[in-house]
Amino acid sequence: MACALFLSVIPGSRSPHFACDLCLLDGVYCSCISNERSFFVNFSVKIRHQNQVSLIDVSGHLTFFEVGALGSSIHSLLKERRKNIVLNLSGLAYLDSSGIGELARIYVAVVKQGGAMKVIGLTPRVEEVLKITHLSQVFQEFPDEQSALLSFPANS
Repeated sequence: MACALFLSVIPGSRSPHFACDLCLLDGVYCSCISNERSFFVNFSVKIRHQNQVSLIDVSGHLTFFEVGALGSSIHSLLKERRKNIVLNLSGLAYLDSSGIGELARIYVAVVKQGGAMKVIGLTPRVEEVLKITHLSQVFQEFPDEQSALLSFPANS
């Protein structure tokens, strides 16, 4: 079950505020807070695990307002020593320069921890953006989840 991300900008703050304990129970990182300046943002991150690999389903728009949720999800996994990651971007409808930068940052964070990050489900639009930015040369892309899972060493 995916849920929507509600984002709040706290008056006097320059950064978005993400705080939700409700959806973390389902493995979905989002923010459901009430504030006079809340915005509905179409974005969700759902985390599943298969053996030693974390599968992250990303959907919606990945822009300046949502990158914190994705980054927090990845960093939480790395703290748990879950360093082999498959990003499923089939539900990603749009990403801006902040989203592109966040994908690059999380890739570097995973590699620095000795892990690997692979992508599946690239839509034509997202694939074009990754090619233009040359990130398609960095990310290992696979046609489906099963082939991405099989690409990891058996005991990783």
